[in-house]
Amino acid sequence: MRKSFDIVIVTPSLRYIETIDYLLENSTLEHDIYLVDNGASYLGFNIEKYKEYVKLVIPNCDLPLPAVYNRAWRLTNTDFVAFLHNDVIVLEKGWDERLEKYVKEPVGIIGFAGSIGLGRDDIYYAPFKNEQLVRIGFYWNFHSPDFRKFVEALGLPLNDEECQRHGACFDTEWLQVATIDGLAIMANRKLLDAGGFDEEYLFHGFDDDMCMKSIDLGLVNVIVNIGYYHAGCGGHEGHIELRKVHNKEEQQLHDDGCLRLYNKWRHLLPVRYV
Repeated sequence: MRKSFDIVIVTPSLRYIETIDYLLENSTLEHDIYLVDNGASYLGFNIEKYKEYVKLVIPNCDLPLPAVYNRAWRLTNTDFVAFLHNDVIVLEKGWDERLEKYVKEPVGIIGFAGSIGLGRDDIYYAPFKNEQLVRIGFYWNFHSPDFRKFVEALGLPLNDEECQRHGACFDTEWLQVATIDGLAIMANRKLLDAGGFDEEYLFHGFDDDMCMKSIDLGLVNVIVNIGYYHAGCGGHEGHIELRKVHNKEEQQLHDDGCLRLYNKWRHLLPVRYV
């Protein structure tokens, strides 16, 4: 197989252990996979099972996700690096070949889901409130045959109304967006070399921040209509531990991320791609 972009994935939770299996099965290009042990080993995840399939296992990396990603990408060497949450199951055979079409300038970030806008028109009204920094027009692919077959096989209801509440389906091959959801981000090395992920974000906001950096550098963010399933377990097991370590509830972590995002990028906000 032809060598393509490197992939970073954090060890999956026990509920979604098939994440890596599907990734290996449905990739049609060769990738160096960097598997980060972010606490799953003590939860019973069998890392040994995957050692023959991955380039490197990065051990004992019990850190917030942006710091985990920064530790991993510095070991990679491709022009673009893909970062996948542990609860993203890639369902489409040849997904990597389709993404590879967009591995070129002026693309900054490629992903599976995202929004065409960030920030309401009243973003400048003081005092700042989180709702002023909402994602506008969120798109993801829940109508793909791969998605629907997988959900049916799990015995889950295909509630299109509920899916629509979380975002709209896009029927084009790709779509230019303002922000890309952190569930799947493939970043141009220009962005990584320009400081990588901002580690001031413990979790919430790190993906929007990277997208704003891309726009600020004159690059373009796109989502591609890939078949996948997002189980929604929160990205990595250490997310739960963050609240204990920093003595903050989930809402406070979210508020902190929003405020940092606003203060850092308000010169660009609001952003719209229609």
